[in-house]
Amino acid sequence: MNWCCGSLEGCHSNVGCRGISVFVDDGDGLPAFVLQARALQVEDSDALPNMTIPLTVVSELTIVFCPWCGTKLDEHYESTWPELLRSDLRSQAY
Repeated sequence: MNWCCGSLEGCHSNVGCRGISVFVDDGDGLPAFVLQARALQVEDSDALPNMTIPLTVVSELTIVFCPWCGTKLDEHYESTWPELLRSDLRSQAY
């Protein structure tokens, strides 16, 4: 994989884990680059803590440019985006 920068590579290696990650979703047939922040690991999402205040478990944003280096993602990953595909991680209602 020819990564645009080390930060995006590091965030892609964090998919499904607590923290910030980047992956591709192709739900509508076209690649969408997703910046996702998770409060819990994927496997921990069934065991939400009993909170008296609201907790955002997953927050995500579709991005066009790399937040760290500014590369236009669909152009840079034009032929390799399927390697970044993780549509299964797109947030769901918990």
